[in-house]
Amino acid sequence: VSQSRYALASKYSYKKDKTQNLKIDAVTKCTKPQKSSNIGMTIIKVERSLQTIVHEFPPKDYVADKKNPKLAYALDFEVPCESFHPLKYYGVASGTVQMKSGKKIEVHGKSTKIPYVDCVI
Repeated sequence: VSQSRYALASKYSYKKDKTQNLKIDAVTKCTKPQKSSNIGMTIIKVERSLQTIVHEFPPKDYVADKKNPKLAYALDFEVPCESFHPLKYYGVASGTVQMKSGKKIEVHGKSTKIPYVDCVI
């Protein structure tokens, strides 16, 4: 995390419905109310000592939470995958936060958890 006061935290989860998906959520957390966040995500596969970018999401706007404007949730970073053998993936998110005061702040973050998932992109 580049700035602890205005940190972007990513979490890793696995979702299965009709199709299998790899999903990584991001949340911008600020100490003061924000208006919105503009966040992009890169998904990286870890296989042995090799790390490979497998998907990139372009930056997109996310409105601050109405109940807690210090947070903005980016919950749509999801890519289809197939079962094969467990692999590790993590997300690296970056972008800007537009504060209610008008100030823009750059944010960067990496997944806090990198578990094995039975999902191959």
